[in-house]
Amino acid sequence: MKEETTVSILNQTFSVETDASADDVKKINRYINKKIEEIQKQTRKASSLHVALLACMNIADEFLKYQRHKDTIVQKVEKKVENLIEIVDLQL
Repeated sequence: MKEETTVSILNQTFSVETDASADDVKKINRYINKKIEEIQKQTRKASSLHVALLACMNIADEFLKYQRHKDTIVQKVEKKVENLIEIVDLQL
């Protein structure tokens, strides 16, 4: 069931309708604001839009790195499972 939740990003308040829990939305909101603060410290004179876009790019970069790492781990696990199946098959 979708619930309406309020978030604040760059001093802008938004109402979002989501299936996520209120706790998850708060965590996401804090994470986004943390990333924005990091960018603001590095780029003192950037516009809010520029800061928001850079934060989005950084978050997307983190996500893609995580996804590649996860894919690598899944491939290693699949290979080990295949090896174990071969060992079991040889014993039967």
